[in-house]
Amino acid sequence: MSVELDFDTGPALPGRVIALGVIALLIGLVFGYAASQAMFTNQLDSKRIDDAQAVHKAVKEKVAVFDGIKDDIFKLNPNQPDFEQVKKLAAAEIELGGVSIGDTTLFDPVAIDNITSYAADSQALRRALRDHDRLTRKDKEEIEELMKENAVLEKNNYFGVQFDYRYALKNGGDENYIPRPGRLVISHGADKEEKGKVKVEDPASGKEATIEIQGFIPIDKSQILKSSGGNALTRYGYRVKELKFRTEKLAKQTETTVTSLENLFSDGGSAPAAAPAEAAPKEEAAPAE
Repeated sequence: MSVELDFDTGPALPGRVIALGVIALLIGLVFGYAASQAMFTNQLDSKRIDDAQAVHKAVKEKVAVFDGIKDDIFKLNPNQPDFEQVKKLAAAEIELGGVSIGDTTLFDPVAIDNITSYAADSQALRRALRDHDRLTRKDKEEIEELMKENAVLEKNNYFGVQFDYRYALKNGGDENYIPRPGRLVISHGADKEEKGKVKVEDPASGKEATIEIQGFIPIDKSQILKSSGGNALTRYGYRVKELKFRTEKLAKQTETTVTSLENLFSDGGSAPAAAPAEAAPKEEAAPAE
């Protein structure tokens, strides 16, 4: 004897129940997707904050080193080379490199641009400091000799050329006239006892004399200083000016870069404590010229 089962005879589910089940399923899918998206967003935010704090720490460490030498660069005298100070400045590791920057994938474009600009400017200043040290050491002998010659000029303010004006008046109209050479003298002003005369001093011997004012032509001291020509002391001065320009540029970039990094974690994290100044950096070999 065989038994046949009739599945069509069971009770049918109401349409309303089926609709509610579908709705519940859709709501579950929506909330599940939203929850997964929220979790993913939170993970991205957490990574962004962690990366921003790591980069912030690296930048602050380099800024601390830069702040330690910034004033010393501004104090450099373009006419008075300081060999030891130049060597010390060249050894300061102020540059922000790609390895120390870390992951900036999740940063906004403004922050990335600021970090990139700071890194480029800091590397350029470091190269300039090292080149300045290398070239200053290379020119040291010439610089020291020039500074000795400038010593007499720098302690006196007024100079001039003494020449034979009587010979010039007598022979100046001749076709083949050649003026007699003049000589550099230090001026001590008009002679109070003899009107129309000037007190002068020979810078080489120190001997003083009184000459007629017609035979004296005042000259600007800058025209005779050794730092005015194309020599080692002039080159040193140009490099110092460039260093100060680059230092000022980097100082302006510093605050902008640090602030843009702090903005990345200001809404979800806390800024890390200010990094202490680095210990005395190791001196690196200067690049070949």
